[in-house]
Amino acid sequence: MTPERLVRESDAFGLDIGRTYFAVRAECGEAGAAEALETHVRRSGATTDRRTLQVVVDGRLLAVTPRVPAPFEGTVLAVGPARMLQDAHASFAEAGEALVTAAAFGIAGIVDLGALGPLPLVTEADTLAERLSARHLRALDERGRAGRGIEDTVRTPARARPQCRGDGRTAAPARNSVRYRVERFRELTGLDLRRTEDLVTTWWLLKRRESARAAADRGAESAVRAIADDLRR
Repeated sequence: MTPERLVRESDAFGLDIGRTYFAVRAECGEAGAAEALETHVRRSGATTDRRTLQVVVDGRLLAVTPRVPAPFEGTVLAVGPARMLQDAHASFAEAGEALVTAAAFGIAGIVDLGALGPLPLVTEADTLAERLSARHLRALDERGRAGRGIEDTVRTPARARPQCRGDGRTAAPARNSVRYRVERFRELTGLDLRRTEDLVTTWWLLKRRESARAAADRGAESAVRAIADDLRR
């Protein structure tokens, strides 16, 4: 539906052309969930004097609502900024970016671009990411398990940092191991975490990897469920 048609037929849909609406996007999930999700958005997104408009297309819910709907358990509801109906397409575009980002990182609930911080940047610029990965992370990948261990240490420094006990001497070997891996990361990738630019680049590249691995795991899980369903039939 074009913005022009949405405005032109607003009366037929029970929409108020003089007030703003939120664009909402969601994946409906398993079969049969679409109707429940539509009902939820219709009830929680409407106000006493304004209705919602929603439709499910190819397993995706698209809606315009006068207020942000309530969370729906097990579903990501991506919301764009409030816009006039003639600008609803811009709100839908932002909601789409938020939905892609939330799916990539397993974020649940109500999401919008502002709440996601810099994470939406991680899923953009595929060509640049490929070139930077080839330049900085190839040597790390070539070392197999050892390279993965270095990567994990750099990705989660807080979790890798040991707890100090007493005078801290018992934790010294572990701390030295962390320092060694961070130094090896610098040698292999050319990225020095003490430099802000390199730290940002490292965060971006490793977050992209985290997103890709999570997507692969979800794909494998879906495939297993499909096989199990076929066997039960």
